[in-house]
Amino acid sequence: MKQKRKKGFTLIEMLVVLLVITALVLIFVPNLLKQSNKAKGQSDTAFQQVVDNQYVLYKHDHPDQKVDTWDDLSGYLSKKQINEAKKNKHIRAPWQ
Repeated sequence: MKQKRKKGFTLIEMLVVLLVITALVLIFVPNLLKQSNKAKGQSDTAFQQVVDNQYVLYKHDHPDQKVDTWDDLSGYLSKKQINEAKKNKHIRAPWQ
């Protein structure tokens, strides 16, 4: 009497598929991390330009006033931008 063969994947086939998926992950994840870091750097550069430009506008509007803290720019930067500038170590204060 013949036995019916069950349909499905063998252990070897499953291991080969797992190996291919692992290889693809190992190739793509480092590239994605590099792109993420590059985007963060470009974002910091753009934000620094915004801060510098707003500082110049403030100094143009208030030539006799000195800027000592981020909060002095509150009319020129939003609260969210000021908080970001305070906590981001890559953003330098333009008055320093």
